[in-house]
Amino acid sequence: MKTLRLLAVFGLIGGAVQLLLPVWYLLLGESESTALMISGGSVDLVSMIFILVGLVALNSSRENPGMNWTISFIVAFVGTALFTSVKFIHAFVEPVLMAEVPEILEAAPPSPLAEGMFISFAVFALGWLYFGASSIPGRKIPVAAAILVMVAPFLDFVPVVGYAAPAVWGLGIIWFSLHVMNSVSDKSFRPDLTMPPTFGETPKHV
Repeated sequence: MKTLRLLAVFGLIGGAVQLLLPVWYLLLGESESTALMISGGSVDLVSMIFILVGLVALNSSRENPGMNWTISFIVAFVGTALFTSVKFIHAFVEPVLMAEVPEILEAAPPSPLAEGMFISFAVFALGWLYFGASSIPGRKIPVAAAILVMVAPFLDFVPVVGYAAPAVWGLGIIWFSLHVMNSVSDKSFRPDLTMPPTFGETPKHV
């Protein structure tokens, strides 16, 4: 149980960073400082890795999750891992290209980089849509948190509010992580109501 709580803390930290990312990018503005881009991208990348760890806690905390939940978790986990690779490109590749050959970034990403980034984001977005939808019927996780992670990736395509997509997703991740920590705590402190058996008798419950 302590291990699950620790893993959930990783998810909590990762979600908190995602929640604050829009503020960072607003402060960064149109800055072309390589150091600022790398530092911001690195924090974003590490938060994604933390969220992957938190996902493990979320899945491990479920009792009898069912096939649909398990498949949706795998798709969401793989999509998040793929999208983490895109974050790596933003953190370490784009700043170097901007400093050395900025004209490359003025156009659309060349093939097959563009296709790879698109597929990564598509699996990420559809994975969380599937994961959230599969969680709602059985109330395996808070419904509001499921809705947040379902809609967040698609906010990128909405004018004006698109910049808030990481914050919405991060809020959902925080909610998930707190849910895992609370559920683990409930199990840890649940009293054992089994009556000690006498010789020749089976255990009885109060």
